[in-house]
Amino acid sequence: MGKLWKLVLVVLLLSSAAEGIAQRKKFSQAFDKGMFTVDAHTSLGLYRSRQFLSSRMPLFVGADYGVRSDVGIGVLLGWNQRMFKDPGAPPYNVNYYYYGLRLGMHLTKFINQNTPFRLNPNHVDTYVSVFAARQVASQVTFSAGGLENTGSVTLVGGLIGARLYTMNYVGLLIELGAGPYGIVNAGICAKF
Repeated sequence: MGKLWKLVLVVLLLSSAAEGIAQRKKFSQAFDKGMFTVDAHTSLGLYRSRQFLSSRMPLFVGADYGVRSDVGIGVLLGWNQRMFKDPGAPPYNVNYYYYGLRLGMHLTKFINQNTPFRLNPNHVDTYVSVFAARQVASQVTFSAGGLENTGSVTLVGGLIGARLYTMNYVGLLIELGAGPYGIVNAGICAKF
């Protein structure tokens, strides 16, 4: 329980720092041209292997830049670890590292103009995002040389999401996705 309290304290301190830094530049909406957003989140995905035993919660960080008031481009980085057990063999861990690019279409203004829904554009950023990333799997191969065994695949997919800014510049992130990167993502975000 002590580690959880330390994590909560770190998140609160980072949120306060981001809020103070972000107040230097004012924007008229939750996502705008010239805005820089960052997020840290975890992801729940689909894992289909029968040998899969457990997983550490993935950690992802991302950053986006507003090239227009409704278009953002960005990067993502991530890590998680899964434990596998082949029949007749001891369990082993595989580390997965992620890196890639994403493109987002921000829809809050469109939703407000074309649907009966009215979202506060200062505190709500809704978007559709597509991504292309590499997933690199790495495990230690037990041999005389102690070599590391790696392999990689390309991941592509899409997400719909919302950033809800509970403070002016710091908020919560929730995304639903298609593709192997994440089915449900949740975390914190900040804008600058």
